Amino acid sequence: MYYLTYVSLEIKKALKTIGHILLGVVTLVLLIGVIVLAATKLLYQDVVVERMTVAVVQTENNTLSNMAMDIIGSMDSVESFCDFVYLDEEEALVGMKANEIFATMVIPNQLVEDIMNGTNTPVIIILPEDPGIEASLFKELTDAGAVILGSSQAGIYAVTDYCIEHGLTSQIQEAQDILNGVYLNRAMSRESYFKYSPVSGTGDMTTIQYYIAYGIILFLFLCGIPFAIILKEDSKTLKDKLTFSGIGSMKRAISKVIAIGTLLFCIALLFGMVGIGAYYGITGELFLLSFWDFIGLAITILAVSAIIVFIYRAAGNPVGGVMLLFLSTIVMIFCSGGFIPSAFLPNAIRNISPWLPTTILAKQIGSILTEVYSFANFMKTILIIFIFVPLTSVVRN
Repeated sequence: MYYLTYVSLEIKKALKTIGHILLGVVTLVLLIGVIVLAATKLLYQDVVVERMTVAVVQTENNTLSNMAMDIIGSMDSVESFCDFVYLDEEEALVGMKANEIFATMVIPNQLVEDIMNGTNTPVIIILPEDPGIEASLFKELTDAGAVILGSSQAGIYAVTDYCIEHGLTSQIQEAQDILNGVYLNRAMSRESYFKYSPVSGTGDMTTIQYYIAYGIILFLFLCGIPFAIILKEDSKTLKDKLTFSGIGSMKRAISKVIAIGTLLFCIALLFGMVGIGAYYGITGELFLLSFWDFIGLAITILAVSAIIVFIYRAAGNPVGGVMLLFLSTIVMIFCSGGFIPSAFLPNAIRNISPWLPTTILAKQIGSILTEVYSFANFMKTILIIFIFVPLTSVVRN
């Protein structure tokens, strides 16, 4: 009974500060909003890859070379952003200096004939000293084209050798014509090289749901910053009195987590109502939580509270707690893929990502958004509470 009274006092103390906490949270949300808008403006400027003009320099006019360039210019991957113009080398270099030409191709004599007889005299590609993204893309295209050409030649040589070894010399030309048609059709449409296989770095969630889930987790953790005013470490005298009354370090840790969880739940409820109202205003649909959604959200908030209390207790003072909470939250969110999906992060980070609390908690929020529930992830969320509450009880006690 005495312990229940202590827990209720902790909750009451936490809820008494809700006005100051909300002011701090609103300020924090506005600050985060400004940062997100600025970052979005920086990352998603109205700049796209322009169509690039490529100069073609021929040492002599060759009909087959002209036909080859026309075919290359018709390829999907080239035609989408390349325009070829025929210039002499001096004009091409002047155009590159004036940023009117993005790259220059110097075509050797007898280009097609050299490809057919295996001489393979290389095409010289001249790029500017400081190539932009357009020139870099063109370099990738030429590298890919060289690989395709090498593969095609290997196929032609292989079928020629096969026909010679088996006495089918009269069918060499026919076989080569068939393969040339196959390779040309393949080269004309780069999409034919790939099977359609959707890959998502966001799991069962859509991109919007993914970032909403991580946004909610980031919001819940950063709400802990204004909690510094109520998470000051208890004095030694108070600890001794509580211990004498049968309220040891474990019970004190549990009561702190319950109190912070209650406060955080109230804040989440208020902001959630605003979010649901905004969602209804935009889509005309009302987003409602089921019973299990409500339970999942409550467990998630308790897990976040357990981590927040542990961080403040480990820091030892409010200022240190604020700094440690902010840094650890940003690092965990980043390594979890909250800023960039983990599929695009280095292997070392991807290996630890599934074990981070932020990953588990974001998936729990994601299950609410997608209504695809995972019992295993629900148990992992509970496990976070059972890990951090005991850790809190042994830190600075």
